[in-house]
Amino acid sequence: MLVLSRRAGERLVIMLGDQVVEVCYLGQRSGQGRIGVIADRAVTVLRAELIEDDRPVAESSLRG
Repeated sequence: MLVLSRRAGERLVIMLGDQVVEVCYLGQRSGQGRIGVIADRAVTVLRAELIEDDRPVAESSLRG
């Protein structure tokens, strides 16, 4: 598993192979977060943004 160290409360959109995958970390916003992504190769970060609200978001979902 590839572990990306990101800020808590951040939504990350990545390319994983030929698929676009959105992953979120909703832990403590004051600390560092980790997002685990199952990958056998490097991933490309397409977009990283802070999550503005506290609504529940699935930890990962596929798009595309």
